[in-house]
Amino acid sequence: MESVNSSNLSYFVGLDADASRPQTILSGDRAISTNGNLMPGVWQVAGDGVVVWAKGIHPGVGSSILSDGSAQQTTSGALQLQLQRSGLEVNRFAVP
Repeated sequence: MESVNSSNLSYFVGLDADASRPQTILSGDRAISTNGNLMPGVWQVAGDGVVVWAKGIHPGVGSSILSDGSAQQTTSGALQLQLQRSGLEVNRFAVP
């Protein structure tokens, strides 16, 4: 079985997505970051923490899917607002 990594998966998974919280982030482009660089692994960020789209893949923009089923193409600023609207104190993301 092939391992899952950045060469064969281009989306992250929001580990705390919940249908009862429709604004939680379910998935999105793997270029989600807290420092502007690609950061594979499982990491967490506070609801009021900083998230941006990393440089390199789609500079300054990316796509995310919310638990309400909507898909959004956002700038880093709009991604930050999504995180704040999640209603979670901590958001965990699995990024290949």
